[in-house]
Amino acid sequence: MELAELGVCYVIVFGPHLPYSWHPLKRPQRARAEYDKYLPARDATVKVDKLLSDLPGKVPDAAERDFLSEALICFRNKAFRASIVMTWNLTYFHLCTHVLKHKLAEFNAEYPTRHPGIHKKAKAPVIGKIEDFASDLKESEMIEICRSANILTKEQFNALDRQIGRRRIMGFVIDGLIL
Repeated sequence: MELAELGVCYVIVFGPHLPYSWHPLKRPQRARAEYDKYLPARDATVKVDKLLSDLPGKVPDAAERDFLSEALICFRNKAFRASIVMTWNLTYFHLCTHVLKHKLAEFNAEYPTRHPGIHKKAKAPVIGKIEDFASDLKESEMIEICRSANILTKEQFNALDRQIGRRRIMGFVIDGLIL
């Protein structure tokens, strides 16, 4: 039996002719296909996969569609931490564009009230483009302003606040464990 059939993609080879090197084995995709023959997907898995595959086509904004596609690629490749970060990027980008298109006056009115110290020192004291959000405000401060300006409901704010914390955790190693 070849190692590739077991799903092994790389092997460390020791020997007089190759003291230490990495060798890619041939066609690891073939091994995956062999496993799939013996382990068919459950109905629920097939349905969820279909829903996820169809989702990017339903997103009208090209940038948001790219964020979503990247998050799905990460998810399918079992890069769950990266998937969470990419999904957060999509969510935050969507909120920023929503504020710019529909709630800019409310946001700019609340900004100096909610964070006067930041507003005084701001490079962009008035938000006018997507880059202005990142120039002076943290993500958490931005959603606080949205909540104070009634752009977000209490429930939406709480959900986003929890997800900011989750996204932050995904980038760190805690007590020797990778989350």
